[in-house]
Amino acid sequence: MMQPLFIELTPQAFQARLLDWFDRHGRTSLPWQQDKTPYRVWVSEIMLQQTQVATVIPYFERFMARFPSVHDLAAASQDEVLHLWTGLGYYARARNLHRAAQIVVEVHGGEFPVHSVEAMAELPGIGRSTAGAIIAITSGRRAVILDGNVKRVLARLHAVEGWPGRTAVARELWRLAEHYTPDERLADYTQAMMDLGATLCTRGKPSCLLCPFNDACQAHARGEESRFPEPRPRKTLPERHTRMLLLCDREGRVMLEQRPASGLWGGLWSFPQFDDDAVLDDWLARHAPDAQREPAWPTLSHTFSHFRLHIVPQPVRLVRKEAVVTEPGRLWYNPRKPASVGLAVPVKTLLEKLAQLNPRSGGYLMVQTVFCRKYQQELEALPFPPLPGEKGQEIQRSVSRKAWEEWQAQQTRLINEKHLNMLDPKTREYLMDQMERFLDNREIDQAEGYVPPAQ
Repeated sequence: MMQPLFIELTPQAFQARLLDWFDRHGRTSLPWQQDKTPYRVWVSEIMLQQTQVATVIPYFERFMARFPSVHDLAAASQDEVLHLWTGLGYYARARNLHRAAQIVVEVHGGEFPVHSVEAMAELPGIGRSTAGAIIAITSGRRAVILDGNVKRVLARLHAVEGWPGRTAVARELWRLAEHYTPDERLADYTQAMMDLGATLCTRGKPSCLLCPFNDACQAHARGEESRFPEPRPRKTLPERHTRMLLLCDREGRVMLEQRPASGLWGGLWSFPQFDDDAVLDDWLARHAPDAQREPAWPTLSHTFSHFRLHIVPQPVRLVRKEAVVTEPGRLWYNPRKPASVGLAVPVKTLLEKLAQLNPRSGGYLMVQTVFCRKYQQELEALPFPPLPGEKGQEIQRSVSRKAWEEWQAQQTRLINEKHLNMLDPKTREYLMDQMERFLDNREIDQAEGYVPPAQ
């Protein structure tokens, strides 16, 4: 009689194998595994939805540094929350996180309702599995989880046919998850299931030889690990096209507008969008008739879960500051001095490109400014330190191009008309003293023929 290709495990045997593997190989040093409060675990679980651990770690650490408690998060503005979320995607998670924090503070007195899965799942953005994970990890109470990693482990272990998004398939996976969940060591078991799926039973190339269940896995016995779980039925992604208006003022700032609270990029700040050039031109004719249109940049494509967006960035320079930019829901954004607002990834990418442009390179003019110590106002900055070392960097940080060019002209006249010997160290000391006096707007030795500029 032939032996079966796999063995069947009781829940107790399954738990014993899993926990033994976890004790030897489980992850225990992730940031959210230290000081495992409901707040910290909740934030990590939301961030980890559809996002890899390596990506989440720096976001989680920045988030905790800024919002160390649920009270801090609840009191924050949505703009600041979205700003710290920028780059993680799926921004509804951040909006729900913010709203849930406010509910925890206002309704639950700042304490998460970890006494039941149902109570936790009533909070925005928390489903049955996330609620179970928070409860099991932070309180040790029995609660079942079924995140993407656990679905993959169970679907392969039992060769569960069908896409897990279908109701019947999801029901069977929940049954199996309930079947194996123990009554003890709930925090370790929950973390172990997630770790097994994340580190061994991975989507692409599972490490079956290292898996504690390689003799009990039906998918492995068939050599069909890649077939389980069945992927979402593929659909051709629709293609959409838009123009983004990069409207820049004379100081190098660009206009952004806040998107509606719901829908695509809800609550984030973005460039104004138009369906085609005709609509964009009509808007410019009404709101910025004197603006100068630059050549469009190459198309930037961004893929969402349900469509692909092709963006044509259209830079335009304002000759004067039209009133349109002062309307509610719009702001001037300095790409070189980023404000704490939420940005979609394509918008952030374009802003970073704007910040890197050389003002003298032609094309779309982005002028870096500095608060000039001589003229006590924001003026165009020097493109690079004018002197070597720390002194040059100090001047670049505090002196405008205008003030420096004026000093260069004055220095040349001082050298020529006073017949200064540039090889003499005392001359260099003298000129450095005169430079500091000039840049501080103090009186200097006037060379003959030098006319101070009008201020």
